[in-house]
Amino acid sequence: MNLHHCSGAAGGTWPKPPLTISRLVRCMALGAILLELAASSAAKPMNEKATLPVATIFAPDWASGQSHDEPPTFSPDGQTLFFQRSDGHVSTILVSHLVDGHWSTPSVAPFSGSSSDQFPAMAPDGSYLVFESDRASATGGSETKERVANLWRVDKTPSGWSAPVLLPDTVNISKRMYGHSMAANGDIYFMSSTEPRGQDPKWRLYRAVRTGSGYAQAEALSFSDGSTSDVDPYIAPDQSYLIFSSAQRREPAGHEHLFITFRHGAEWGPVKPIRYQADEQAEDDNYSDVSSDGKTLYFDSTRNGKSSIWTLPLAPYLSGAALVSSANAVVLPAPTIFAPGVISGSGNDGTPTLSPDGRTLYFYRYGAAPASAVILESHRSGAGWSEPVVAPFSGPTPDRQPAFSPDGRTLVYVSLRQLSVRPGAPPEYASNLWRVVRTASGWSIPERLPDTVNISQRMHNPSIAANGDLYFTCPTTRPGQDPTWGLYRAAYHNGQYDNAQPLSFSDGDVLDADDPAIAPDESYLIFGSHGLRPPLGQEHLFITFRRGTSWGPPIRIRYDGDDWTSNNGNGNGDGEPQISPDGATLYFDSSRSAPIDLSRNRAQFLADAARLDAWDNGNSNVWTLPLRPLLDALSRQEERADAAE
Repeated sequence: MNLHHCSGAAGGTWPKPPLTISRLVRCMALGAILLELAASSAAKPMNEKATLPVATIFAPDWASGQSHDEPPTFSPDGQTLFFQRSDGHVSTILVSHLVDGHWSTPSVAPFSGSSSDQFPAMAPDGSYLVFESDRASATGGSETKERVANLWRVDKTPSGWSAPVLLPDTVNISKRMYGHSMAANGDIYFMSSTEPRGQDPKWRLYRAVRTGSGYAQAEALSFSDGSTSDVDPYIAPDQSYLIFSSAQRREPAGHEHLFITFRHGAEWGPVKPIRYQADEQAEDDNYSDVSSDGKTLYFDSTRNGKSSIWTLPLAPYLSGAALVSSANAVVLPAPTIFAPGVISGSGNDGTPTLSPDGRTLYFYRYGAAPASAVILESHRSGAGWSEPVVAPFSGPTPDRQPAFSPDGRTLVYVSLRQLSVRPGAPPEYASNLWRVVRTASGWSIPERLPDTVNISQRMHNPSIAANGDLYFTCPTTRPGQDPTWGLYRAAYHNGQYDNAQPLSFSDGDVLDADDPAIAPDESYLIFGSHGLRPPLGQEHLFITFRRGTSWGPPIRIRYDGDDWTSNNGNGNGDGEPQISPDGATLYFDSSRSAPIDLSRNRAQFLADAARLDAWDNGNSNVWTLPLRPLLDALSRQEERADAAE
């Protein structure tokens, strides 16, 4: 964040940040311009930029000579405003009232004038106002007064405004307090740096919870650790989401871009960039605010050295929060074991892929070592699934993770083979994607997919959409981090694959993602993740819905027993999801165990013993969940979001 400086009247310097967030959209500098949105300036579709109409002078009879006016904050009824005016040295908060359609000549607010005060922010209910002031200074006879930026409060009373009160140390945690934004319940969000003067500030976002007549100790938000220079928070009145700017969370580093994160209970979800067409052309995007109806995002964007106000439709982002809420309300029943003793056996079994008619499946199995993996085939009859046999295209190399195309004509799988990866170099083992095609006489000879798909020597978990697009997993390396897994898509056109590209939420927004299962129409994607943010932990299943060319927020799939752990406390979680051809069932692999009834009789004991012998031995097996209840709930929410837009 670029901080300007102005000399203080009492000596020293007082760092003065750029304009605060919550007032910028209403007025762009009193005595300068007010943004008057014309009826024709409706929000444009997502991923399109929208510019504001020509700005006009606000209250031109307020001509203030060489002074500088900053944006106002309004009372809830819109009849009173407060704003900051500066002569370049000292700032004063002024007040004006709307009388007969005209704003009165500003006068000094009753609580300002004796010190340098700036950036007033009205509480949502108008009962109090918070502003930044340098009136808090060092005390003690021999100490030198030091300019500070602390937050003060005045309360609305029947007779006017109370005397200013310094917010407690639980809020004023440093001498660099800026960019405050208040929620409807009084919780206050702000940016601050706790580094001593003379050191480069590390800007973090904080929240101080309102508790009765005071505030709890301000705490940094979980996703803001100072390494990414997070500034200028805007908090939704109900605290369901927060928008801020950051200079280190996406390229080009050093430029501020907009980000959004949604609140899930006491936690914040993954930080996602707010992307729009040509956003890479912006030098800095900051000072965000949201319209009162919650549909439009306003922000300041600097391009070619010139700062202007821009708008974006916010509804596509906010619908993601409602989607998360709907998903959290759906808890599926406990998963059930699939074909125990046949498909789920005593070895390690991977998740099956089913033919379009659901009567043939392929899955992989290995014993003590993954290098022994082989793809097996089974057929369903009235008696159940047949004893698996080795698929005709599998072996003698290790093969695993088969995936049917929705039409059943193609099957893609992972095979570990020696390949010549560089001209003149000896062959090396590479885990790549291979394909077989259904013919009149059976499966074709395996064919390695092209380099536009096989972008790594560690390719995993293919999944095929109805149009031929191929999704898969391979390592993702980010600066300063260990390699993690990321999801990619290779689009299929005219019999050829385009160069594979990372999915929008898998190139920095999600720390770790693997095992994609794409819906045939690409409307949603299910995947596994060991953590949307550090530290990485047990793997869980997530779902995300496609909106246009981007993906919505990753939503954890909840079901009874999804937080299981193994006997030693190191359960490896649930992964490798596959979707049934009719979309009603979710398959996944897990080394979980079935519960044992400790009060069982001898017959139950013998059944438990048989189960342990057949499959329940701590190895990986196949489990199922009903997927339709979750999809139905989320589809209804998507329909409501589309109707709202």
